[in-house]
Amino acid sequence: LASDADNLFVVITAREMNPKIQIISRASAVTNDRKLKLAGADNVILPDKVGGQKMAKLVIQPDILEFVEKYVDTFAAWDLLKYFHENPVSEHSISEIALEIGRKESSIIEPLSRLVELGLVSGESIAGEEHMYKYTAPAEFRWSMEKFLEATRDRTNRLAVVSIILKKEARKI
Repeated sequence: LASDADNLFVVITAREMNPKIQIISRASAVTNDRKLKLAGADNVILPDKVGGQKMAKLVIQPDILEFVEKYVDTFAAWDLLKYFHENPVSEHSISEIALEIGRKESSIIEPLSRLVELGLVSGESIAGEEHMYKYTAPAEFRWSMEKFLEATRDRTNRLAVVSIILKKEARKI
């Protein structure tokens, strides 16, 4: 809400209705941050002071955020992880994978190599042929990947992940 007074009322009402709810509120004036926290807000966002990145990080689940920080450093990595997770028993060459996910081979070489280094994918060359890649991620990773895919079905979470990846890619430039 635009009015700090309205936000204060919402925080008090929400905390009264559910003492365990996580409340993220908005404040226009820096001086109202403390008041909203005293009223029961867990976090207070000052849009003029803080960008959408912090807001996105608060919206997305902490374990999903940790997963993104660790494994999803590019959009190509996201596409590859999704592809392998949804095709867990398939073995494909880099050209077949690129075709399936709609990317150039050159754009997936680096992220695919990283997934191999992390032990999530294996790549073997049979009799000098092109490498064949398959999903070899441990069960714990597969569970986290499933949670990530489920979370990104929600538009807000998906936008939060996009924001994080864009920030990572901007740092590389």
